[in-house]
Amino acid sequence: MRKFGLLLFLLAPFILLKAQNMNQQFYTQKWETVEGLLSKGLNASAAKEIRLILNQARTEQNTDQYIKSICMYLKSAESLSESADSAIIPFFHQELKYSQFPAKQLLYSMLGTLYQNYYEQKRWEILERTSVEPSPKSKKLIPDGTEDLETWTADQFFQASYSCFHASLTEEEASKNYPLEKVKGVLLPGENTFKLWPTLYDYLAHRAIDFFANDEIELTKPAYAFELKDSIWYAPALDFIKARLNAKDSLQSKLQVIKLYQKLLQFHLDDTDPSALIDVDLARIKYVHQHAVGVNKNEYYIQSLLNVLKKYPNHPGAAYASYLYAEYLFQGTQTQGRRANKNSESPTAHTKKRAAAKDVCDEILKKFPRTEAAMYAEQLLQQIMAKQIELITEEVLLPNKPAIARLSYQNVSQVYCKIIPMTLTELKDFNQDYLNNSKKVLTGKAIQSWSINLPRSNDFETHSTEIKIESLPLGCYALFISDDPDFENQKIVSINLLQVTDLTYIAVNESKQQRGIWVLHRSSGEPLSGVTVRLYKQEYNYKTYKNSLVEVAKLLSDGKGFVSLKNFQDNSSLIPELSKGDDQFYAPQQIYLYHQDAPQQNMVRTFLFTDRSIYRPGQNIYFKGIMVQSTGVDPLKHELLKQRKATISLMDVNHQVVETLEVSTNEFGSFTGSFQAPQGLLTGTFHLSAEGGQAYFNIEEYKRPKFEVTFDTIRSTYRLNDQIRIKGLAKAFAGNAIDGASVKFRVIRQARFPYYWCFYRWGQPSSPSVEIAQGQLVTGADGSFEIAFDAIPDLAVSPETNPVFDYQIIADVTDLNGETRSGKTNVSLAYQRLLLEIVSEESRSINDFNAVEIKSTNLAGVFNETEVILSLKKLKAPDRVLRKRLWEKVEFNMIPEIEKIFRWMNTMESLIKMNWAEEKLFGRKPFKRLPMVWRICKKLVRGEGWYVLEAKAKDLMDKK
Repeated sequence: MRKFGLLLFLLAPFILLKAQNMNQQFYTQKWETVEGLLSKGLNASAAKEIRLILNQARTEQNTDQYIKSICMYLKSAESLSESADSAIIPFFHQELKYSQFPAKQLLYSMLGTLYQNYYEQKRWEILERTSVEPSPKSKKLIPDGTEDLETWTADQFFQASYSCFHASLTEEEASKNYPLEKVKGVLLPGENTFKLWPTLYDYLAHRAIDFFANDEIELTKPAYAFELKDSIWYAPALDFIKARLNAKDSLQSKLQVIKLYQKLLQFHLDDTDPSALIDVDLARIKYVHQHAVGVNKNEYYIQSLLNVLKKYPNHPGAAYASYLYAEYLFQGTQTQGRRANKNSESPTAHTKKRAAAKDVCDEILKKFPRTEAAMYAEQLLQQIMAKQIELITEEVLLPNKPAIARLSYQNVSQVYCKIIPMTLTELKDFNQDYLNNSKKVLTGKAIQSWSINLPRSNDFETHSTEIKIESLPLGCYALFISDDPDFENQKIVSINLLQVTDLTYIAVNESKQQRGIWVLHRSSGEPLSGVTVRLYKQEYNYKTYKNSLVEVAKLLSDGKGFVSLKNFQDNSSLIPELSKGDDQFYAPQQIYLYHQDAPQQNMVRTFLFTDRSIYRPGQNIYFKGIMVQSTGVDPLKHELLKQRKATISLMDVNHQVVETLEVSTNEFGSFTGSFQAPQGLLTGTFHLSAEGGQAYFNIEEYKRPKFEVTFDTIRSTYRLNDQIRIKGLAKAFAGNAIDGASVKFRVIRQARFPYYWCFYRWGQPSSPSVEIAQGQLVTGADGSFEIAFDAIPDLAVSPETNPVFDYQIIADVTDLNGETRSGKTNVSLAYQRLLLEIVSEESRSINDFNAVEIKSTNLAGVFNETEVILSLKKLKAPDRVLRKRLWEKVEFNMIPEIEKIFRWMNTMESLIKMNWAEEKLFGRKPFKRLPMVWRICKKLVRGEGWYVLEAKAKDLMDKK
């Protein structure tokens, strides 16, 4: 919980502080002068006055006035030069030479932020820079301001900030004994400011934590150097501060954050008032959970919050732990599977969590009102208890036939619906002024009104159902739905615009002669003649400040229902409006008329090839090329260019010409040549350029690998939850072993579901990738190493879904010379030990249906002999053509006999072939030794249709 604003120099407005020192009159007069100059835009003059104040404050060691004068000097310098950022940093380094505690510590902290801000402002430019190895003389622990920032890479900016924040904490004991109130003049305090961060050390340490907690500073560092995966990082404060940090990478950001939290907790462990201790402890717990890995991180997190609540049950600061617990419960309900609410009679697990989160928030507001935790709890309660209504309908309905719509709702027990007629003009203009038009239409007389009682409306969860819209005559309508019978605008009101028509069209643009639209009957698909088609284009009206429709043509469909658009200009957009008698249809989707130009005639192309994709400076770049000429009439017809002269250019990373070479093609239209990779230029991506062709490659300073990392094949039999042991080997290409090398490894678990079709009823399970193990080893005398880890499954995934867990082992080996090589392998485990797969296209010609391939393998993909029973069944397909719904399956069906009313619409399951009934079993055959291909007699297949070929087997554990 951050209780301070940033330092004054980061604020835009000018703040005049009251001078509190021996020379108050001097500072008061000077700041009044500075304020007047800045208000007139005389920044250069203001800067001179500020320097006088700065020198005086430095002499008197007046920290408030000194820091304020630096901040205001920076503010005045912002508009004096475009390169003010580059000038500010040397200014800070110059002041650091003369400053003393505590100003020196504050300046270092501010300078660390300056380096970070400079990087963030020019991030994309900096990330494109090529890293250059600095000279030994320029390798400094802390920058001195003389460096050229225009050449710095991201790592150098992070290292500079890192050094500055560490330097700000050098006077640790003095900072711990320095009350923060002494520098309150240059801070923006919040509520309980000096109670939670009582000393200068608290403030500086938290600013350093803010920097180190930024994940971006590790973009180029190994993510596994130090990981938060053990329960000790969630332990109570007294145990947490005793935890040992055994990471070799001392610059790793997570390590720095944990160290600072340990120091802060140790510092406040014996405080009489535990407010600061609780504040730091909860910040630590929250950070650990955000960055921790492992399957038990959520359990550890909840337990750590409960530990704080147990130790400080009546302390207002501990109320924030209650809020974090409620937030965790609520966030756990944000993602839910399609099967989450299948049982409508019992509350689901995530619904119980929302109710529990509400109870926790109510308890916070009751027990600790007017606290920061209460403010957060109030915001979370608003999300939990928020009312939501969303209705999805088809935009166009058929006349005199009922329709269906999808309704989703939260915390609403009853909704009211009404349908009000509109004119076509009102429908066109509706979105131009949505608010006023909706109010105007809402005053009209409804032709249909009804209300709906909704199930499960009091569990704070989002639910969905389908509602029936009774048949409507031709015309345009607005469907309003609200939780208020009076449809007041202050309440929730959802609006859906509907058109009821038999008209529709299909636009075609295959060629200019065939360009046009086909006018069709919406339900039968028959072409309609004599339909009036008005074409509009959209233009912006600068008088009304709105888009308006301008009619550009009025056409009539011919006897085949076609309207030609060949006379309209290319690259124009048209909006059609169809009408015939009382039937009208307006489609807001624009028809874009485009025409592809013919290919350029006699276009020359050069295909370039290099012998390698990467070179070192000074190496030869050998290339070959082929020149052809395209006629443009036939895109597949090319002619070789023989005895053709061409110029080949070598271009650097800035697309500047380095060298050119004249070549001539031979009787086969090809040529060869070479360049020498330039030395002394910026390395990166170079390319060869010729007439109609380019070839890209890299020029880099790199080393050829001297050794490789491999893993042995696993021959032991393992089960889930067993400890897996896998051996690796680091061996030089020359044949010698790489002994004494450092090995860093990590194990990542991922889940896959081979039989994905099994999840058609509830959706495929989700199992996120998780790092379950990491560590460091040393290779033996023979270059070998052994990695051991527990094959922990994802317990959130049901074994009934037949998951296969892939454990990816990644090892980085660094030899004594600093060369690093990586190797990885994969181990697959599951609740079963056999995988069956039938390889066949879903749709095949009955004449070609002779055989299918069947694979029987273990989890490693190796063929296994097994007894398999194969059967062929024919499915009974639906007796009518079904139209797919426009939305996902809903939870509750509130329309009686929905299948009879909407026979033309699918019931979701009806489109899933696995739900179709079995019509007949045509064959079943057992195989004691499964062949790779099963021959199917054509006589088994009786006519066209959908068939299911099913394979069944048991593994060694007698599991199907």
